[in-house]
Amino acid sequence: MAFAEYPKAMRHPQYRPAVLSKDTIDPNTKQTIKAPPGSPVRFPDVFVHNEDQEKQYAALGYLPNGVSDPDSYHRAMTGNDEPSDHKHHEYPRWMYQADEDGEVAVTLNHEVIRVRGVLVKNEKEREALRGDWYEMPAEAAEAAVTEEDAEETTGENGDPATPKNRGGRPRKETV
Repeated sequence: MAFAEYPKAMRHPQYRPAVLSKDTIDPNTKQTIKAPPGSPVRFPDVFVHNEDQEKQYAALGYLPNGVSDPDSYHRAMTGNDEPSDHKHHEYPRWMYQADEDGEVAVTLNHEVIRVRGVLVKNEKEREALRGDWYEMPAEAAEAAVTEEDAEETTGENGDPATPKNRGGRPRKETV
């Protein structure tokens, strides 16, 4: 959702709501009691859809409800207080790989997978990393689980093997 100044609500300082006239019946005498006459709304709120309409209603005394601020709107919608002129820096960044001695524990499908992280300072260091490295710890953990599944489905000689059962009903061996 992008910031849009229009439509904009405008209100007149001399706004007066409508007064309704409602006759009542006296419960004792059953006679109608006339109420004072009502009056229509005076200077109702308006919505303008462009700058020309805003100028027309401003000439009639209407004022905008509040002040439009695109930066404040952006901060409110994104939930951060980052200035709009912030520049993203690609490096340094963390890269992650599944490792039994890793310092980060990721839980995936009720299984804890250890992941280690390395801080790389530039593209050259990133390319120098050996093996599969990922930008998120969860991606490294998912890759490790996928590799385990691939190892379980092949035997010692690369022949298809029966995969381990990860819960549920036991698998039936087919002959």
